[in-house]
Amino acid sequence: MAAGDRWEVELLPSARAGLLAILSEHGDDAFDQALNDILALEEDPTPEDAEHLRRTKDHYRIYIYRSLYRAIYRVMFEKRIVLVQRIGPRGSVYLKGGYERW
Repeated sequence: MAAGDRWEVELLPSARAGLLAILSEHGDDAFDQALNDILALEEDPTPEDAEHLRRTKDHYRIYIYRSLYRAIYRVMFEKRIVLVQRIGPRGSVYLKGGYERW
């Protein structure tokens, strides 16, 4: 894959905090696996297992680290950027009342 075909992955501070929580709770191997799951979005921002979030135009969810955690991210197609907004345990990564509040 040519360098121009890759997507840029950016993590918001809340997503970085989620990754650090994985590191502190599960250790280096878990952190590395979760980070690799996120960096795989550079190749394909909408992999087969990604789920488009309802009531959003460009937000998706993927499972990371043994499906114990979720990553919520926005795909900015025109800029070829994947903006990871949240990483957290299943259930707590979503806001009460639905994701559309973001």
